[in-house]
Amino acid sequence: MEELFKVCKKYKDGNCTLEELHQRLSWIGVPDRYIELVAETERKLEMIQFTRLESKWYEEAVEVIDSLLSQIE
Repeated sequence: MEELFKVCKKYKDGNCTLEELHQRLSWIGVPDRYIELVAETERKLEMIQFTRLESKWYEEAVEVIDSLLSQIE
């Protein structure tokens, strides 16, 4: 879980791209009860990347990340 929090913070701090965030989420190990939640987050981030203007990626991805984190914490 530490790695999940770390990559989310890294993205929110502007230290990785949306592509990097999506890629890292796909291989981070999480407890079974969070697997579907993380998978859904990946799908939402992918939709942002392919259907939104790049100028909106950060703002919309942060909303998705915050939603994920609020459901875990």
